Amino acid sequence: LTYEQLIETIKNIPQGVIFYSLSEWGVTENQLPMIVEKSFTKDRMDNNIVDVKESDVFRILKSVL
Repeated sequence: LTYEQLIETIKNIPQGVIFYSLSEWGVTENQLPMIVEKSFTKDRMDNNIVDVKESDVFRILKSVL
């Protein structure tokens, strides 16, 4: 199983059961900055074992838009 095949397999698991992308949930690109901002509330990112920056979260969210 290649990496690409694994990605496709994972994407197909919820097919017809749950939406896979943010856009399928009605999220638009112009809403991403607000979602990023809400992700960095007090104590939310402090519990993360990886130092995550707002630009990282934005890039991740955009990739699943």
